[in-house]
Amino acid sequence: MGILGRLEKYVLLTTILVFPLLVLTLFSNFFDLPKLTFLVLGVSIALLIKAARAVSESSFSVSLSRFDLGVLAVGLAYLASAMFVTPNKMEAFLFPGFTTAVVASVILFFLVNSAFSKEKSPVVKTLFFSGVLASLVSLLAVSGIMAKVPQLPDFAKDAAFSLLGGKLPEVVLLGALLPLGASLLLSEKEAVRKLFFAVSLVVLGLGFAVSLWGVLPGKPSSPSVVDWNTSWNVAVDTLKESPFLGAGAGNYISAFGRFKPLSYNATDFWAVKFASSSSHALTLLTETGILGIAAFSFLILLIFRELKKTFPKSFPEFASSWEYGAKASLAIVSLCLILLPANLVIWVVFVVLLAASAETKDFTLNLSAHAASAESSFSSKFPAFFIAVPIVAAVVVLGYFSQTALMAEVAFKKSLDAFAQNDGRSTYELMQQAVGLNPYVDRYHSAYAQVNMALARAIAQNENLTDQERETIAQLVQQAIREGKATVTLNPQRAGNWELLAAIYQSIMPFAEGADAFAVQSFSQAVLLDPVNPNLRISLGGIYYALGRYDEAIRMFELAVLAKADLANAHYNLSAGYREKGDIQRAIEAMTNVLALVEADSPDWELAKSELEALEKRRPTQETEGTDNLTPPREAEEPAITPPLELPEDATPPATQ
Repeated sequence: MGILGRLEKYVLLTTILVFPLLVLTLFSNFFDLPKLTFLVLGVSIALLIKAARAVSESSFSVSLSRFDLGVLAVGLAYLASAMFVTPNKMEAFLFPGFTTAVVASVILFFLVNSAFSKEKSPVVKTLFFSGVLASLVSLLAVSGIMAKVPQLPDFAKDAAFSLLGGKLPEVVLLGALLPLGASLLLSEKEAVRKLFFAVSLVVLGLGFAVSLWGVLPGKPSSPSVVDWNTSWNVAVDTLKESPFLGAGAGNYISAFGRFKPLSYNATDFWAVKFASSSSHALTLLTETGILGIAAFSFLILLIFRELKKTFPKSFPEFASSWEYGAKASLAIVSLCLILLPANLVIWVVFVVLLAASAETKDFTLNLSAHAASAESSFSSKFPAFFIAVPIVAAVVVLGYFSQTALMAEVAFKKSLDAFAQNDGRSTYELMQQAVGLNPYVDRYHSAYAQVNMALARAIAQNENLTDQERETIAQLVQQAIREGKATVTLNPQRAGNWELLAAIYQSIMPFAEGADAFAVQSFSQAVLLDPVNPNLRISLGGIYYALGRYDEAIRMFELAVLAKADLANAHYNLSAGYREKGDIQRAIEAMTNVLALVEADSPDWELAKSELEALEKRRPTQETEGTDNLTPPREAEEPAITPPLELPEDATPPATQ
């Protein structure tokens, strides 16, 4: 094997080692995006080396296994769902970017099989060592040692810190690598290496025990996972609408908002919007539909058919080689993907273990053409260039677009840092830069819209506004509306995007004519996309209340109560609606329900008690400050700017589908 072949192996091993461990504060997401970037970088470099080898050696080698068809099927299902269904492609390919992780891991699978077809032990040893390092960092965090290092960021000083981004994926990874570590220890003959594996296995076991303790119910690091019934309902209702390709890769949160059952509001997490299901299999079913789950099921079937040939083995046979430990680890990760939620680390580890466990057959394609003379040597390389050039071109194009996307992420992270430092000017300019670099990310537009509105509100508070200040406010408001509309346009299925746009219109109702109708229209669309969310009903009812349309407001508040009967704020707003309509008896009944739902002697309880007493005396009450959860509908505000601003024609909400 030449230098290029060895270099390819080093690149692949480095990718496998570093990928699960990489954490960077360069991006707004410290954990997943750096890992995804490094994975794509490692795979891209390996592909370039593979292309260079094809030209240099005038041959192209591939290694095929029984798992190839299943791996390809899963990758194609994700790619098809992302390309044809996902509304915002950036969520599929950039962040959370699981489609990119799947496609990159498919390529990694074939590269590992090809580069290590003769001996795969370096692959599993590298993966095991990566898990040991992750475990060691977790132990240092729990011991408090990392909290004493001033150079570390605050999040890394937490006792529950994990390089994998959470304790649950850490439990899965470390637990899965335990049988692999045991087989490496038992199969090693050299004393020094045996000692190394023994110490490493102890570190891995301690890290697993600590992580497992951390995910137990009631612990601070215990993960919040949506219940199975909700997950199943979301998946089934999604398939009714889009059976073959699902809701779109990376678009689970939209499907969750649309199809979560009413029973979800009875859980402790009723206000949480989940981005994944209770298991990876159900997430895959929801996002990629029947094609995705069929491909995944086929792959799992291939895996367990292969494992059935290996297990059960006698203990001496298990201890004789690392292959049995690798297959046991693969079985554990496969079961976890079926039963538990997973992040991109677990998926890539699954694929690496799959490649390490695959029995391959090598095939070499001769790419040399017969040349009549030295002058025609280029012609002899033409078949090699025919394969190498498309690979290089694809990597170059990917690198160009990836660089722009990552530069936008860096600018966005800097804008968040500037916001935390109360630097409004830098926040505005950096968010503008992020939007300019990558205008296809809805969260950039969302944040930029909110910054524009915050600046407009700050200026509007000044007394005796000058003409220049009025013009500046108008420009900021128009920009906020444009950014809010862009957010909706990029992902019209996301209820949160419509809620943001509605909140912008609601904010400018006191000084912009026509904003009230736009706010009603946008909140109505948000309700349509998240129908069992009581807070959206309360918000829409609040606008009707401010407009004096009390019958419609009461209807919205009643629907909020039906959605979540134990939500005190829904009853509180309903009482206010009845009060303004003059139905004092029903207002008293609703306020009595509030008292029964809030904690006794709390500020909310005192507020409800005082308003109930006022209702019983048939007297109006004034809004009380200092409450925690009870937020009455807003009264109609006097125009903050006189005369009110006139919104341009393009300020109307985007058309709904």
